[in-house]
Amino acid sequence: MKRTNLNTTRRGLGLVSAAAAAALLLTACGGEEETPAPDAAQEEVADTPEETEETADAAAETEAPESTEVTGAPADDVAAETQDGADAAAETEAPAEGGAAADFETAAPGTELAFGEPAVLHTQEREEGEEYYAFGYVESSVTEIVKGDASFFELFEDTEEYKGMTPYFIMSEHEVLYAEGDEGGTNLEPGFEGVLDDGSPAQGLIVISTGIAECPNEYFEDFVTGATATTCNVALAPEGQEVTGAVWTGVREIDGGFSENAYLEAPVSWS
Repeated sequence: MKRTNLNTTRRGLGLVSAAAAAALLLTACGGEEETPAPDAAQEEVADTPEETEETADAAAETEAPESTEVTGAPADDVAAETQDGADAAAETEAPAEGGAAADFETAAPGTELAFGEPAVLHTQEREEGEEYYAFGYVESSVTEIVKGDASFFELFEDTEEYKGMTPYFIMSEHEVLYAEGDEGGTNLEPGFEGVLDDGSPAQGLIVISTGIAECPNEYFEDFVTGATATTCNVALAPEGQEVTGAVWTGVREIDGGFSENAYLEAPVSWS
């Protein structure tokens, strides 16, 4: 049996190839040579400078490259063009990054959407400066509302509380557009409340679990830009009524309490 306020911890808080330079030691062993006659040695020594000089002159003539005239742009221009090319390549190859917080704007109070249409919503856990603080913008959409069966309540101990009620599962998808603070922050997926067919708010049932087949949850693995999640919120309808819509009513840490929060009076809604 499971309790209604089910709190599950979702994530824990957090060659050169050593190539040996092989030194190859070559040892040459030569045989004995005959000692030249003194006269021959003197003659050889005397002739050597002359021959060496002639060889050096010949090598200079052979190896000296002809001067090449450069008819293109000056060296400074060539360097500038090379730098421009490097900058362009860097711009092309740089991976795309998430934008700054100022690049995003939360959907205005009173925004009305059809199921499957996305809205930019803000989210926050704790206050800035506190441990485990996290803030971000998330693109969310309510994809569908699924009618459940009363047998769902058998998962919990206090089933008598829900007698005559029918559970409805509000399915939603989320993607983080911007994130700051603790990457391991939890409870950052925007949540939704049900709306009954007469326009009144439906009673909610808080279920935090990934193990309920009718109401699956796949939370953010890490709260970072690009992270995705799919969540399910449970709304209850009394006998004779249905849950036909869902609303998002803001975040207390950002939008304030009852007297300040404009989303309580005019929520972002899906139907």
